[in-house]
Formats: sequence, structure tokens, C-alpha cells
Amino acid sequence: MGINENGHNPNTMQLPVKQRVTVALFDGEAKYKTTLGEMSAKGIQEYISNGGMKHDLGPVALSGKSQIHCESQGFHEAVANLYLEPVNLKYVERTHNVITQLGLNAMADKIIGGTATTLPLGMELGSSTQAASLGDTGRVSTIIAAGFQTWALTFPSVSTSTASWKAEWGAGEAQVPSITEVVMVTAASAANAISRIVFTAIDKSGANDTLAITINWAMSEA
Repeated sequence: MGINENGHNPNTMQLPVKQRVTVALFDGEAKYKTTLGEMSAKGIQEYISNGGMKHDLGPVALSGKSQIHCESQGFHEAVANLYLEPVNLKYVERTHNVITQLGLNAMADKIIGGTATTLPLGMELGSSTQAASLGDTGRVSTIIAAGFQTWALTFPSVSTSTASWKAEWGAGEAQVPSITEVVMVTAASAANAISRIVFTAIDKSGANDTLAITINWAMSEA
């Protein structure tokens, strides 16, 4: 198929918004080896909030050192020499799944300065394995106990056409043997998901287990 009436090749054109999700389970508080020494995720976030740097704090590769993953998939010159290697990472999954119709409507509403949609408030965890779809309006399963969290320090954030949200569940929170679903919501415990992600079951039943989920929406030309 050739170029369409909008000047794009349908076989290679990008979606206007790409969702990237990192789900990471740690044994205890998330800690990283960095070129500044070993730092906790909280310590790195405080460093950011004090003007040190701006980036996505999602974990890097399981083996070896990797340059820090920025929201823009690029690197800020001031921190180009900062590397992260997780110290106590138990599991990591990177996925995408679905921005819901409510989420798409919310973006359109905000672009024109509308007030029809409330801004995202936090994330909720569930246990459904039903595939995510455009028409999802909330969790398919019942919310996991202590499964709602508002945003981590320095989030939400925007950098080079990418919006980022991150929520963290500490030790003892959402302490269950199977978590498979997360929704980004505009109010707690209601059918108002702007994004729904289904992933491989995570066992967070350990007494010290902590969980971090980062969602990035990267805008690009259609």
C-alpha cells in the first residue's frame, strides 16, 4: 500500500501516542548502584526535586549497566554520566497495553482547555487477566487491598513530548501472591480508567517486597 491522502505510509506510520509501562518488583526499598554511589529510589527522586535531573526512574536492564532511561529516550547533558544498576530487583516487565477511550477523550479535552475530565489521580492494582481493550472503563477485578496509590515524588512530569506517571507500593501494601492488572484513574475506586495494563502475574507476598509502576505517554506525529 502506498502513501495515503494525508501523506503517510499506513504500513510505517506511528501512532500519535505511545504508552510505555515498566512494572518492577524489589526486595525491600528500591536501591540502585549509580556513578554517585548506591542510592535509594527515594534518594534519587529527592535529588531530582532539588534540581539535579529530570528523568524516568524506571529500572534498567537486569544485567550490566545501562545509561539512565529518560522519558524522552534521550539524555540530559548534565547527567549523561549517571548510570543505574538495580541492586535488589526481583522482577521487571516492560509492556504497553491500552490507553482507553476515556484517556483519549481526556487528552482531546485538555488540549482545548476543557474541564470535562479530571486529571489522573493515581493507580489501582487488580488481579484480572482479561486482555485490555479500548472500551475498558476501570478494573475488571476487585481492587486489591491497599491497591490504590497516588503519585511518587516528582511525578507526574513532562519532558520532550512525554508525560510520565509513577506510583509505588511499599512493604506491606498490596501484599498478595498475584497482581496482574493496573489502571490509571481519575478518582479512587470508580469506573474512570484512562489507561489499563495487564501483565505477567507478580508475587508481592514477601514481607519486604516493594512495587513500582511507571507509565509514559510519548507523543509523536501521526
